[in-house]
Amino acid sequence: MSIIHESRNSKQRSRAFIVFTIIFLIGLLAFYFLYWRNRDTSSPDVVVEVPKIPFTVARQDLMVSINVDGKVSNEDAINLVFPTSDTKIQEIYVKEGDKVKKGDKIAKIDTKNLESGVRNAEASKAVAIANLDTKLKGGSDIDLELARKDIESAESKLQKTRYQNEISIKLAQLNVDTATKDLEDVKRDVQNSNTSLDLTVGDSGLSLEQTVESAIQSLNSILENINDSLETTDDILNERDAQNLLGNQRSRTLRDAEDSFDDTERLEREYWYSFPILPTTNQEYFVKNAFTKLVDVVESTKIMLDNMDELLNYTDTDDNFTSNDLDRMQSLISSLQNKIDSDKNSSLKTKQSIESAISNRDNKVTNTDFTVENNQNKITDAEDKLTTATIQLDKTIKDAQSSEKDGLLALDIAKTQYRQRTEGITDAETLSLKAQIDQAQVKLDQAIYDLELGTMTSPIDGEITALNGGAGDLLSEINNKPFAIVLNRNTFYVDIPIEEGDISKLKVGQKIYATFDASEGTKLDGQITTVAPIGAVDNNGIVSYNIRAVLTNLDSQIGEDGSLWLRSGMTANVDFIISESKNVLVVPVSSVKRVNNSPSVQMENGEWKTVKTGYTDGKMVEIISGLKEGDSVMSNK
Repeated sequence: MSIIHESRNSKQRSRAFIVFTIIFLIGLLAFYFLYWRNRDTSSPDVVVEVPKIPFTVARQDLMVSINVDGKVSNEDAINLVFPTSDTKIQEIYVKEGDKVKKGDKIAKIDTKNLESGVRNAEASKAVAIANLDTKLKGGSDIDLELARKDIESAESKLQKTRYQNEISIKLAQLNVDTATKDLEDVKRDVQNSNTSLDLTVGDSGLSLEQTVESAIQSLNSILENINDSLETTDDILNERDAQNLLGNQRSRTLRDAEDSFDDTERLEREYWYSFPILPTTNQEYFVKNAFTKLVDVVESTKIMLDNMDELLNYTDTDDNFTSNDLDRMQSLISSLQNKIDSDKNSSLKTKQSIESAISNRDNKVTNTDFTVENNQNKITDAEDKLTTATIQLDKTIKDAQSSEKDGLLALDIAKTQYRQRTEGITDAETLSLKAQIDQAQVKLDQAIYDLELGTMTSPIDGEITALNGGAGDLLSEINNKPFAIVLNRNTFYVDIPIEEGDISKLKVGQKIYATFDASEGTKLDGQITTVAPIGAVDNNGIVSYNIRAVLTNLDSQIGEDGSLWLRSGMTANVDFIISESKNVLVVPVSSVKRVNNSPSVQMENGEWKTVKTGYTDGKMVEIISGLKEGDSVMSNK
């Protein structure tokens, strides 16, 4: 059975009717709460007073439909498709070129899935009806006891959920607190470590600075001794009274002394050229390099003094250059030799001290950089742990809120079900349950219709001009082509634009009825052959999809002279059948009232009779049981 859908010629009338129905229902609900629920339930004969207008129970066809105007067109080919592509072709009854009559079989698909769809739809409808009946009857003692246990169970689960959520949140908060404290501890440890590193680096820098200062003093002293050695050697070599006496016992000694003097003087000049002025920065590297160069100068100075000592040993004396003069010179050279020997050892040690201090400082800096980086990584790790703990806390809180919300909803549902078993259901709940039955019926009607379309028949007389597939082929492999094409130049279509809000309710093969202004009272059948995949947008921005339906019962419209009154371009008023049921008992919606918590109608003699209702669109309602055709009931219209 299906809900009645008033055939409409315009959307304004439908909207006006919907508004009227809503106002009417609100009035009924208000009357129910003000009077009906406060009535004396001990008097079962108390009913709602309504206007007394008799209505005779009659049978008529009901249907759910979408009503739109379209234009008739005359073309020569009909594209036929199956209602599903998720199956395979089971049998083909024709071949291309065959002549067929209207209703002749063309092909059949495997209908196992479609049959399953019908069974599922029937089961869904049965469940919806049973659910309504159960709610209307209320609950037995066993049902009430089960409902009470459901409430207790829901309350227990909610209490357990809250307890578990409280524990989970406390643990998550503890993790955040721990991570926060760990981060503070790490930052404090890092600060202490960095302070210690600064002190260590500072100490190594101070030690290096002291070493450099000492080295500079040593450097100046050594340079002074080298300079004294050069001046003393130069004075001796240029002593006028000893010119013919120096090394006269061995001439080679004079040449060696002069050569070593020149070498030492050259090295001293090179030193001063390389290290003229002490810089203000990086003095440690300057002093280290200076001592490296100075070692060579000291070594050359020592050789020079040794040669001078040998020279004086082979020098004679006379009246002008006495032995006292020679002794004095030898004493000067010996003193300088001692100083230079000491400077040689000192320069090597100082050079090593500077290199060691620099290396120690650099190692401290390198270790400090590594430790600082490691400390920063510790802080980053601690911050990451705190971020993770904070995110987990937020998630735990949200999960707790969600689970508690679910628990409250489950408890509310359990209480509602208990109330329904004890107090019955409201009008609004009844309408909702009936709507579920309506929806189940619509799905059942569509499933049955799809099953009927599992055997493809020709909607017209004509010729098979194309077959896209063979027995055993999967329909999905046809690639959106029509399975069969039937050609007949006497075929008429109706092209109808459908707004995007309704297009999802229509599909190929769906049934239509069409009426025409040109032939009042004429009603032709048809079925959808094409649904446009792409919509069109008009100047007002409204999206619509073109639907094409073939008219299938034209034989009855052919006159005695063989002519047909239907013409291309005529306007057709089309009902797209969503669901249809024929020859059912109906009464006006206003005739049905709730009396003692049961749907009832008032007979013409004043008696209230309980009935079982089916579907309604707000105007007429189906009577499943309780009345028979010809009965007279009271209505307000």
